[in-house]
Amino acid sequence: MTHRFMVAMVAASVAATMLGALQGCGPQMMTNDVTNPDASGDGGADTGADTAAPQPRVCDPANVVDLAMAGMRMGTTTRYTGTTANAATNQMIAVPTGCLQGGMAVRQVAHTYRVQNMGFLRVSTANMGTPPGMDGHDTVVWVQDRCDTRGTMSLGCNDDTGQGVTASTLVSNRLVMPGQMLTIVVATFQGMSAGVAAPYELSIEEVPPLAMGAECNPSGTNLCNTGLSCVGSGQVGRCVANGSLGAACRDMNMCDPMLECIEVGTDAFRCLRRATAGGLCDGVTLCPDDSACIPDGMMPGNSLGGRCRANGSEGGICGGNTMVSCAMGLVCTGDDMRVGTCVRDMIAMGMPCDPTGFTTRCAMGTTCARAAMGYTCQVNGSAAGSACTDMMPRCSGMGLACSAMTGAGTCRSTAMAGGMCDPRFGSISCAGMEACSSNGDGAGVCRAFVAEGAGMNNTPMMAEAARPLPLVIRGSLEAGDVDCFNVTLPAGSGIVAQMSDGAGGCPAMADSELFLLDSMGRTISTNDDAFNLCSYLDTRDNAFTRMLAAGNYTVCVRNYMTGMFPNYTLSVNAVAPRM
Repeated sequence: MTHRFMVAMVAASVAATMLGALQGCGPQMMTNDVTNPDASGDGGADTGADTAAPQPRVCDPANVVDLAMAGMRMGTTTRYTGTTANAATNQMIAVPTGCLQGGMAVRQVAHTYRVQNMGFLRVSTANMGTPPGMDGHDTVVWVQDRCDTRGTMSLGCNDDTGQGVTASTLVSNRLVMPGQMLTIVVATFQGMSAGVAAPYELSIEEVPPLAMGAECNPSGTNLCNTGLSCVGSGQVGRCVANGSLGAACRDMNMCDPMLECIEVGTDAFRCLRRATAGGLCDGVTLCPDDSACIPDGMMPGNSLGGRCRANGSEGGICGGNTMVSCAMGLVCTGDDMRVGTCVRDMIAMGMPCDPTGFTTRCAMGTTCARAAMGYTCQVNGSAAGSACTDMMPRCSGMGLACSAMTGAGTCRSTAMAGGMCDPRFGSISCAGMEACSSNGDGAGVCRAFVAEGAGMNNTPMMAEAARPLPLVIRGSLEAGDVDCFNVTLPAGSGIVAQMSDGAGGCPAMADSELFLLDSMGRTISTNDDAFNLCSYLDTRDNAFTRMLAAGNYTVCVRNYMTGMFPNYTLSVNAVAPRM
């Protein structure tokens, strides 16, 4: 397990992909401009240099666009095409806190909008009338309760909608009511170069609030009705009542029985479970104070689950920025710069050990390897799963071969065709045209693999034709490459996907990310590092995806870094739900 994965598990014991964005629980962002009283006449200070000609005032009635008159409304959407050419070249209204990462929003154009239906506003410049691409109009858009540079309440702000997309889209951070008057500002981003005037097409859609039980997007703005929260996994969730597991707390910080209102961000509180010391933990079950959720690869039926371990205790965190030292008799695997865990060090040969390395470390010259009963420290080269020796023969045990010609390697036995293999620690590999396919519970079966197709498959829309599960694919990732594959899942199952070298190991210098999307293209599960730098996801590890609907799904894999990932093996399998 890599340091980066462990830190993520420790620091993010509440998984963002499992819990919905909560309506009304964020801070009341204020724009409090002290940037330009000369130009606006609304009482601020000027950041731009004074010019001979006065700058146009953004909130002057003559410069504000009345969308009731100038916009075109069709159904619940209003559209307006304009330009920032006549706007002031300095930043008059301050941008809501956290919206811009450096730079300024200049050439601001204000628009007044009267709400007609209760709901949320989806405001966007990502339309045909906004020049697209990296050389297009780099817009910033936000909504505030009035046109005033002295300080207003923000209803949402967005700079760019995504990588390489300079248009902006936001959804209001609260419900709006019929008759409510709002100000929508479109501006040009000014960074290293001057903000150049350009046309834009603005759209404002009134989105009705979602009812109890309706599908929603937990990773986006909460569109559930008042008193409801969007809770789920990835981009797929449902609206549930505040106070229930994973939802926002009710008034007075109240939650359902057995749940606790816990702060999970700045002014954000959710109803979560509290685990007991040593108990199981996950995205909705937090550990007690002064303890952390540590991955536990030895738990039956939960190969990537976690267990609460007290800081400084066996398996607990230490080192790095934790300022935690280990209890007597334990050694920290981290250092001053890197977080580690407290382990029992120098475990003698033949004694029980933890193959994940979170709680024990075998004595020099031995490795924690599979034994007749569990795992014990065994002499390097003597057992399947032990480290290879530097001297030839690198593996002395009968029927063993080293996974590498030189350097670090693992001694492996070879399974018969269709036999059992080890997808977790690589102690049993497959021969010929077979690779180890994980069943999600620490075991695997040797299955024939198919080669990645020759065509382009680097987006979900271009994924290879759907194949039934189980599926094992042998492929290669170039720098910056993405490979996507469609699979067909039977009813009443979950999905396990694993990146490896096909024999339970992780290729040297490989660093992958996995994404699982449903038939509508929504991300429902992701994983970065699991086994070293190789990715592994199991939908059963999330309470909201333990049993998926039958149908087609897409598995995409990409490089986390920019290097090559040659000769990877992607194993995808349908697995029965855990009880």
